[in-house]
Amino acid sequence: MRQGVRVKQPEPPAPPIEREVLAEAIVRISAGIKHLQATGLNERGIIVLLADRTGYSKTICAKMLGGLADLEAQYCRPTKSTK
Repeated sequence: MRQGVRVKQPEPPAPPIEREVLAEAIVRISAGIKHLQATGLNERGIIVLLADRTGYSKTICAKMLGGLADLEAQYCRPTKSTK
């Protein structure tokens, strides 16, 4: 006997995130990574810990660490000062 066919309905798309909220998150991520790099643990140590914890290679972890630190410079424009 054939079982009934189930149809999966697609979930509605998530509402868009406001630019200001996204920009704030990017700035916080970059600042957090820069703070982590300034804690005294050298970059190589951070990469080794990330690789051990995540299971990713050290090369990938190094690229991700550098990319996260550069997020703000890459995706956010400097704010215009008002005088």
